[in-house]
Amino acid sequence: TYFLNVWPPLPRHQLGQYAPDEIASVPEAVQMPLSSGPFIVSNWDEGNEITLVKNPYYYRADEGLPYLDQVTFRFIPDSDQVLTDLLAGTCDIGTQDALNMGQIPFMREAEAADLLTPHVVPGVVWEHIDFGIDSAGEYGDGNGRFDWFEDVRVRQAMMMCTNRQQMVDEVMFGASDIINAYLPDSHPLLPDDLPRWPYDVAAANALLDEAGLVDRDGDGVREAADGTPFEITLISTTGGELRPAVSSVFVQNMRDCGIVVNEAWLPSGEMFAGGPEGPLFGRQFDLALFAWLTGTTPDCTFWQSEQIPGVKADGFRGWGGLNGTGWHSLAFDAACDAVQAALPGTPAYEIAHQEALWLFAEGLPVMPLFLRLKTSAARPEVRNFRPDSTQPSELWNLYELDVE
Repeated sequence: TYFLNVWPPLPRHQLGQYAPDEIASVPEAVQMPLSSGPFIVSNWDEGNEITLVKNPYYYRADEGLPYLDQVTFRFIPDSDQVLTDLLAGTCDIGTQDALNMGQIPFMREAEAADLLTPHVVPGVVWEHIDFGIDSAGEYGDGNGRFDWFEDVRVRQAMMMCTNRQQMVDEVMFGASDIINAYLPDSHPLLPDDLPRWPYDVAAANALLDEAGLVDRDGDGVREAADGTPFEITLISTTGGELRPAVSSVFVQNMRDCGIVVNEAWLPSGEMFAGGPEGPLFGRQFDLALFAWLTGTTPDCTFWQSEQIPGVKADGFRGWGGLNGTGWHSLAFDAACDAVQAALPGTPAYEIAHQEALWLFAEGLPVMPLFLRLKTSAARPEVRNFRPDSTQPSELWNLYELDVE
């Protein structure tokens, strides 16, 4: 309710004549807001385009900023048409919401002909596969489902059996990076001694043997000691081409380690529904392929024990918890608590983060895969266009963009 009752200061000379409940719908507020930034709205052709002009009162105007006198945002729903307009010179920049990853090969060809400059940078969304370590309800361990993932060696072996670089090369056109925790390898908080599980089928199979999961009948599929075949189901969301392609690689990878993975594709509303009905947050799944958002400040709380969803009377958080894996690590809990108690920039903050990251990478409640991409493009004559992985918009420096 805070956001419904508190708002920033508003200009009385523009909006003072309106009642508070009217402001959200009046054109002056919705389409022609006043701005202290480098540009102001000049025209809004709803559904077609918005035109901005230089703000003469911009606080950096005496530096000659912004460089451009006018910027027009055109709304083009067809990504192929966006590329056509870029090549024709009727557009200068195509943003990530207008282009898609599948156009990367074409954009690279256009770049080779000096027709276009593609910008493909890793984003802050990372794909991962969660283990159903401690399940609940009728899906509970020992209640119709074998307890495959409580043994950390099984999780580590499956990580080594997963060819993440193949996923990056085939699905992401080689433009992304694999990750080894809930932060990218380039992040300054990542410890140097972070446990890593490189693709190694022989080592993965040896670790599964050590865990007591062996092929007892020679059919190519491992079994538990009681003869239960290692056959599990991966759930993910319908729609899009990325996850089916990732899943295809993963399913074949697991075959190389004697594990059968079946696929189940669910609507987002069903997969992410709250517990106890929803499979992910109801802790009723084997494996789940989906994405989380990372950032400059990592969040370890997703995997704390207090975030395990479940019945409160049984000692769980209730069905609002985010740790659908059910992973329970007292050491990780303590490290994450220390993170939240420390001030950013202090040695204690860095030490606690690195301890939490190390324990996460060792315990592997999830398999980190790779970073999603931000795909944009500009004509060669555009200057200072520098998409940044940490910025939500590639136009973060609009004030210094220019065209020759």
